[in-house]
Amino acid sequence: MKNPKLIVKPFAKNGQKNVIPENYETSMDSNQATWDQGFGQITMLPVAAGGLPPKGQDFNGILNQISENIVYQSQGGRFKFSPEYAESIGGYPKGAILQSDDEKKEYQSLIDNNKVNFNTTSNISASWELVGSKYAIKTEVDLALLKKFDKENISGILGNDQSKVPSLGLLTTEVGKLQPKGDYQPAGDYATNLALSNGLNGKLDKAGGTATGAILVKSSKEAISIQCVNEEIASYSIKNSNSSLAAYFGYGSTASPNKLQIINNRSNTSVTIDEGRVAVNGKELMDVGLYGFGGRGVTLSTANDTEVLSLLRNVDTPSQILSSREVASQYFPGNYSASLYARGNDSFTLFAASCFSDDVIVTAGNNAGTRLKVLKLMTSQNLAQELGGSSTSAISQKAVSDSLFGRGKYIDVTSQRSSGVTYTNTTKTPRFISVIITGNVMNPQISFIVDGVQTAFSYNSAGEARTGGVCIIPAGSTYSFTANASVKVMELN
Repeated sequence: MKNPKLIVKPFAKNGQKNVIPENYETSMDSNQATWDQGFGQITMLPVAAGGLPPKGQDFNGILNQISENIVYQSQGGRFKFSPEYAESIGGYPKGAILQSDDEKKEYQSLIDNNKVNFNTTSNISASWELVGSKYAIKTEVDLALLKKFDKENISGILGNDQSKVPSLGLLTTEVGKLQPKGDYQPAGDYATNLALSNGLNGKLDKAGGTATGAILVKSSKEAISIQCVNEEIASYSIKNSNSSLAAYFGYGSTASPNKLQIINNRSNTSVTIDEGRVAVNGKELMDVGLYGFGGRGVTLSTANDTEVLSLLRNVDTPSQILSSREVASQYFPGNYSASLYARGNDSFTLFAASCFSDDVIVTAGNNAGTRLKVLKLMTSQNLAQELGGSSTSAISQKAVSDSLFGRGKYIDVTSQRSSGVTYTNTTKTPRFISVIITGNVMNPQISFIVDGVQTAFSYNSAGEARTGGVCIIPAGSTYSFTANASVKVMELN
């Protein structure tokens, strides 16, 4: 079968054309072509009956997109996996063949609704199959044959030919001639009794001993362990050069029987651990969980501003972790606030945050009641996202940028605007509109109406001429223009 006449370039490649929308929306022109509806009913009525002609740019856009696919295939192109396309069609159908991103392999879909990307997914055996994978390629066949013996290279006699191998019969015969199986002393390099004795004398005995050099123990799990024979003694000790005790770690006679003790004799320092308590030189450190540190926190329930402030200013209130529950107070942003209360001599600071609020509150003051600051920290969660009249809220950088006038681009909206039709600026920023009469007409004129009031007027009385006008449309305002000729409409938004 011969090729049909191949298309060299897509239709209207360099011509005017519209991008055809996927679905029709009511905000579009009634004669707008879309992929789901084609050309609307209004394009099928006579103009005298209120119909509108279809747009030539739509025809160019449709034929361009269709012929673009045909030219791609005519040039030998193969379609590759597209995650966006797969999502839009609900997945590739069973039997679909696609090319890999490196353009070296092709895969065939084994299932319907296939959204698995074979370029990035490691295990695709249930969803895709490599095209041609059931057949061996020449290089694979050649490699496999290189690993086989030719029959003529199997020998039935002994010899020195390194290109041949012995047959099974020859191997069985020659093995039968070997010395029978028995308890023989194998050949080897054996040590004399003297050498063995000298070697053992250099080893550390299991029952104990002294090592005169450094010992390195490497293990992926347990390296060294000590098992008690006497239940009251289990320890490590480090000795000075004169054999006096330098440091000690363990249970036993030096420590109390049920307490783990670390002793540094050189600095006369001891650390004792017993039942969750830690003491240094007999002075006990704070228990785990005391004041909520290392625990679940101290719960503060059903308190108001006066009661909370009294607690905060009390010199006897220690630094602690507080958890507010059903507390109606400005010092906590919400219930179950996990808060840190820190006391320093005659002043205090409370840091409070809650999973029920976006606020972080810091309260600082003194015991005398002459100083008190309640600060609400600014976070990414409580930034205002649009303009407003608050004097205490901060606005995000994006909201400020979005509200600036003139940051956008001029857009040709001629096809979306008509003379005498009222529109609304639905954006949050002012919009700049420019209307230009495109051809010479007698006494051209343009008028702008904003919120029902004429705000601009342009007129040229020089006879056959052109004119243009501009106007600023505030955010949320309605606007329209009238012109006595065809116009081009540009908007900056």
